[in-house]
Amino acid sequence: MSPGGAPRQSRFPVTVTLDDPDPMIKPGMSSDVEITIAEAPSVIAVPAVALRGRQGAYTVTVADQGGSTETRQVVVGLVTETLAEIQSGLFEGESVVVGTNTDRVNSGDDQPGGFGGPGGFGGIRGLQGGGGFRPDRPGGGGGD
Repeated sequence: MSPGGAPRQSRFPVTVTLDDPDPMIKPGMSSDVEITIAEAPSVIAVPAVALRGRQGAYTVTVADQGGSTETRQVVVGLVTETLAEIQSGLFEGESVVVGTNTDRVNSGDDQPGGFGGPGGFGGIRGLQGGGGFRPDRPGGGGGD
């Protein structure tokens, strides 16, 4: 899967012969199978929505403990619908901003209702590496 690419799904009929089948398995049963075509163990992964730019020129916004932010260029590896592998440009434990916070704006009337309040999502704190990254799994998790 290429960075920013949409996942492709295909269906193929396959016949499997088991040498020593479990007695619960009966002839004619069907199964769903996932085939892993790429995997990246022990990597830093961020939410794909944190990426800005285009293939070969991605950036992310990094927040420090004081709340200041900086835009940083990153090298991206495997990407799923939800996660992106970061090959360089970030360090484990850094906080990546995945949205923006906006201050609530008072309209001047004291009527309740509406969708007031902060918007967006403040970020992911304490990114961890080492868990593995599998683009064929929902969320990219490797189940480690």
